[in-house]
Parts: sequence; structure tokens; C-alpha cells
Amino acid sequence: MLLDANNLPFCVRCRTEKILSSQIRYFDVLILIPNLIFLLFLIIKWIRTRSKLNTHKPLLLTVACLLLLIAFANILRCLFVMIFPDHKFKAQEIIVKILWLCIRFVLLWTELSVVLFGIFFGRSNSNRPSIKAVKVLIISFIFTSIYIAIQALLEFLGDARPIKFQTSDYHLYSYGGMKFLLISSSIFVTLYIIIFSLPCFCARLRKYLPIRRSFYFYCFILALINTIQIVGTALNLTGTTIYSMCIVDGTTFTFYICFAPFVYYQFLRQALRSNLLIPQIIYADTNLNHEDDDDLIDPGLNTLIDIATNDRLDGQFEDITSSTRIIQPHIS
Repeated sequence: MLLDANNLPFCVRCRTEKILSSQIRYFDVLILIPNLIFLLFLIIKWIRTRSKLNTHKPLLLTVACLLLLIAFANILRCLFVMIFPDHKFKAQEIIVKILWLCIRFVLLWTELSVVLFGIFFGRSNSNRPSIKAVKVLIISFIFTSIYIAIQALLEFLGDARPIKFQTSDYHLYSYGGMKFLLISSSIFVTLYIIIFSLPCFCARLRKYLPIRRSFYFYCFILALINTIQIVGTALNLTGTTIYSMCIVDGTTFTFYICFAPFVYYQFLRQALRSNLLIPQIIYADTNLNHEDDDDLIDPGLNTLIDIATNDRLDGQFEDITSSTRIIQPHIS
């Protein structure tokens, strides 16, 4: 039997309760404002750094575009449910679920793409970075499509949230059900733990793995988020506490707001502000010392840089201009 929304915990009711006498829900506003601010920030940053975010820097451009898609998808869903707050027609409910699935698709596509970029671009520059970037996007797109197709099937079969968290007046996004979320979160946390542990347990693979600590911190945070999701779904399936759904909704809410800024801070911030002739790649060491990146460089890495090496560096880098400051490499 469906429960009245007033009987649910506040963290769950936040998804259905409206601001004062308006038709706008708290949940939608709390997601809209941060994503709108981040979108404006990206647009301003894009204008100021358009010389770096162009077709000659496919890795930077691709990640930036994915972050734009995340912000745009969140804003689009929020605006739609604000304009059409009540699901009076079946079509509105279907559109809202499709928008939720689109957000999840873009988030997961970006999440997997960032990991694959780290693996494929982790140590050296590719002679054909654009082609490699496209391959990474296609691979992550395929896996994301399979995941979302399964979730969409479960989502449209009915409200897959636990019965005590269902409401009679508003069909909430239900993650494809707690069992699906538990299984998928377990798979992701295993994947990220393996990647995070590879440099420690597979010394022979270290020369092929990313050396930036930001990449492993990224994997650690995602593993942590998925671990919390596992705890929340397990509590929901066992019916241990009524606040179990707060764990699931809370981590999802935080992820939808913070994931895009987190990726930007970890991988794009330094690359876009660098004044070097050859800026640091977002995953790998360019073999040039930079005062802001000392803690990201593997201290055991002994490299010898010559002019021929610089000539082989791909289109990720700036053209030589009169205002460019060149940092001489340190020869070990």
C-alpha cells in the first residue's frame, strides 16, 4: 500500500515537498542552482581559454564538453518539472523518467570516459590523440548504453523503490530498483578498488598506469560513493531503518551536484591555467617540472628530455608564442 508523503523521512519528503505555496519542489531547486552556476562558470572559462579548448586539444575539449552535458541535462530536467510540476498526463511522467535516465547516462558516460582516458593517456602522448579519444568515447558509450537500457527497462516496469518509500502523488526516480543498484554499485566499487590498487600490487604495470595522484583520488572517491550506495541499498532490502533511503538519495543528490565540479577541479583546473609552453596533460607527467604539480609527479621516475621528445608531443599543447614562458626540464 502506498504511503502518504508526509509519513516519509524529511530527506525523502524533500523530493516531493514544494516551496511554500508554489509548485516548485525543494529538491529541484537544490539541484538547479549549483548546476546553473557551474554551467555559467564553464562558459566563462571556455571563452577565456578557447585557445586551449579547441580541436587541437582533444582530451581537454572532450572532458569539458562532457561536463557541459552534465550541467545542461540537470538544468533541463529541473526546468521541465518546474514548468510541469504535476504529472497529470502519462506522457509527463514518461518524459521525467527519460530525463532522469538521460542525466544518469551522461554522468556514467563521463565517469567511465575519465577512467579510460586515464588508462589510455596515463603515461605518454598519443600520435593520434583525436582518434584515441573517439575510441574511448565509443567504448564508454557502449557500456553506458547497456547499463542504461537495463535500468530503463526496470524503471518503466513500475516504481522500483521500496514500497514504504513510494508515494501516491508523485512517481519518484527509483534507480532501477534496490537490487539493480546494489549489483551495479558492487561492480563499480570492485572496478575502482582494482584500479586504485594496481600501482601497489602490480609493479610491472606501473609504467603503463597514470602517475597523477588526482586520478587515483578520483577512483578512491567513486569507490567510496559506491560503497555508501551499497550500504544504503542493503539497509533498504533488509528493512533495517526507515532512514535507509536517505543514504541512497543523499549520495545521489551529492553526486549529481558535485561530480562535474569535482572532475573539473581534479583534471582541468591546472591544465587550463598553466602558463607553460607545454602544459601538464590532465593525466600524465609531461616531463616538465611545475611548481604546482610537484606532489603529482612520481618521485621515482627518472626521465631524460631532449628536443626530439618535445617534437613528438601531440596536439594537446600550446603553439609557441612570444608571451610563452618555457620551463627548462630538470635532468636527473
